[in-house]
Amino acid sequence: RHLFVNKPTDGRREVSEVLISRESSNRFEDRSESLQAVIICVRQTQAYVRERMSSSTVDKTKADKANDRIIWALHLPRDFDKISLVKNALSCNNMLLTPRKIVKNPGSDHSAVIPLVINTDVDADHLRNKLELCIGGYVNLKSCLLKVVPTHEFRLPATDSPHKVLRNLVKALLQEAAFDDGSIDQLLSEVPKRWERHGDLVLLGQGAFSDPRWNSLGPKLWHACCSALKCQRIAVNGRIAPDGHRTPLVRLVLGGDGWVTHLDNGIKYSFDVTKCMFSSGNITEKLRVAKLDCHGETVVDLYAGIGYFTLPYLVHAKARHIHSCEWNKDAAEALTKNLQLNGVEDRCTIHFGDCRKVCPEGVADRVNLGLIPSSESGWPTACKALRSGYGQYWLHVHENVDTHPNHARGSEAQTGSKCSKEKQWQMRAAEVCDTIRNMLDELRGKGWVVECTHVEHVKSYAPHVAHIVMDLCCRRQKTP
Repeated sequence: RHLFVNKPTDGRREVSEVLISRESSNRFEDRSESLQAVIICVRQTQAYVRERMSSSTVDKTKADKANDRIIWALHLPRDFDKISLVKNALSCNNMLLTPRKIVKNPGSDHSAVIPLVINTDVDADHLRNKLELCIGGYVNLKSCLLKVVPTHEFRLPATDSPHKVLRNLVKALLQEAAFDDGSIDQLLSEVPKRWERHGDLVLLGQGAFSDPRWNSLGPKLWHACCSALKCQRIAVNGRIAPDGHRTPLVRLVLGGDGWVTHLDNGIKYSFDVTKCMFSSGNITEKLRVAKLDCHGETVVDLYAGIGYFTLPYLVHAKARHIHSCEWNKDAAEALTKNLQLNGVEDRCTIHFGDCRKVCPEGVADRVNLGLIPSSESGWPTACKALRSGYGQYWLHVHENVDTHPNHARGSEAQTGSKCSKEKQWQMRAAEVCDTIRNMLDELRGKGWVVECTHVEHVKSYAPHVAHIVMDLCCRRQKTP
């Protein structure tokens, strides 16, 4: 799996992921130029990443030097072993420059160099007298060296991760509330390490702060989260409701409302996190849709949601018109708003209700069936939505496929042999093609040919379960 980072001339970056499977590797054996192109692309990407990391370090150094000051620094004698005592004494007397870090050089002429807060206008003799009173009991100052140095020679300490900051704040709240050590350890295991950020709202994962004992902290807990995660609103995720609408069970624990705006591949998605879900795992498929050429095409999106695929078809693929079906009123409201936000509302018709009842027939050059774990209930509707005639039409069928090596299909199942997950995808695609062809022959007349031209792996949905998209090309042959 390789991550390709391309830098177009307009300064934007486009990131795409390419999975080189055994099958595609075999194809490359006969196309040495293609393989060489992949190798060059990977090397360019590695060079680009190294360049970015290097420039980032240089930028930080430049910024540090731009804020430079000239200070006194105390060089302790070689092999001095009471650095911590000297540091504490200087800190108590407000002579230690914080948060700059002490430079330690064990084995060199000076075991450590300590930055002092004393201004360089103070002469060396006066400074030695002050130091004698402060640390004379720990070190012989005659063996120390005082030098004037710039502050950038002393590194700033690395900042703690947001998770660590949040953990420390929450731990302090628990100690303040007189929880015993055992309870504190149990509760700290529920402090989240990952979250989703949508503007000034942070969505914590399922299970975060779920123990009822957290309730005793009241609003202090959520204000601590805002402080650590640098946000204004906090929501906590739950399971997807079994209502057929994929409604998220999200609690807004701090903030006025759950409306957020998410920018994805140049497209604005606005939605209420407490009523609609946003699947960031589908980004690779949305990028792929955005690269399609749909000029002059009419597209039907059977499960539109807030516009996950409707908007890429309109904004990037340049579809002429889209019929978007959605039966969740909250998602339909968000879709309406998103069409306006992206300036494409005049090229989309929203059909509110069950797609099997409201989807128009005989209008589509292309139908998107973006429902998992299976969109099979919508296959007859998709067949009816395709145009009449003898053109070339497309169905993009989403499905979760069991890829366990022991769960073989077809001849492999009969012989008891294992097969690769890629082969299982292809066998499932062949089964879907047969089913769709029979449906088209029954619903639209005989003579249909259905071929799977590509299987796209979107993401791993669960262990040994893959979310794939099958691109089916449907065309009707003229009968004599």
